[in-house]
Amino acid sequence: MFQKKLRKMGAYLLAFALTVGSVQFPAMQAKAAESENIAPSATATASDVEAEKFGAGKVIDGDKTDRDSRWSSAVGQGPAWLQLQWDSKKTIKNVAIYWERRNAEDYRLEISDDGEEWTSVWSNSGYPTKNNEVITLENPVSASYLRVYIEKINEVSAD
Repeated sequence: MFQKKLRKMGAYLLAFALTVGSVQFPAMQAKAAESENIAPSATATASDVEAEKFGAGKVIDGDKTDRDSRWSSAVGQGPAWLQLQWDSKKTIKNVAIYWERRNAEDYRLEISDDGEEWTSVWSNSGYPTKNNEVITLENPVSASYLRVYIEKINEVSAD
């Protein structure tokens, strides 16, 4: 039972979706563009995985109803990350994260053009405030990679 509880604690991303917006578009078109989910067109990878059924690819399948359709980091591991990669640069304005548990602490969004050098574009030094968190960036960013980097995963969540 304790093992099952630990696995549950380590499972913190239910789904990961991105919406885009571009400052070049007129306001009406930008609004329409902001609702476009670009995550399914990406390749998802992660620092580690708790179990094969919780692989990184689950975060872009669009299924928010299946509890097994999520990424889960390995239990007891240090910092963890999940990244999305596109063949070409994408403009990102909003990032929606669906947390299974709110036990991630000190996490940030990072972008990169090469997957090697990362720039932080948003950070939170606490826990997620909601299970369905929508992060709106101050200014849209363009990148080929987007990564959620989590410094600490606590045994106890903010739920």
